[in-house]
Amino acid sequence: MEPNLEDVGEQALAAERRYGDDAVKMITVRMIECLKLREYVEAGFWSAVANQLSGVQSIKTNFSPISFSEEIKPQANGC
Repeated sequence: MEPNLEDVGEQALAAERRYGDDAVKMITVRMIECLKLREYVEAGFWSAVANQLSGVQSIKTNFSPISFSEEIKPQANGC
């Protein structure tokens, strides 16, 4: 399922207005939260938003591998 490009663009502009230079970082954090919750479609959407913000460059983050333990329970956090 491809993200709606209009929605991606709108979210990118909103993130840029809200977070300024930290927008890609904040969107990447949201994407990682979605991955931890196994919300892969939502993570893909936020990845597209981050790519839009960073000029279609790959996201470079410095984080530990994600652990998918049984302790992680999905929560309604807006992902």
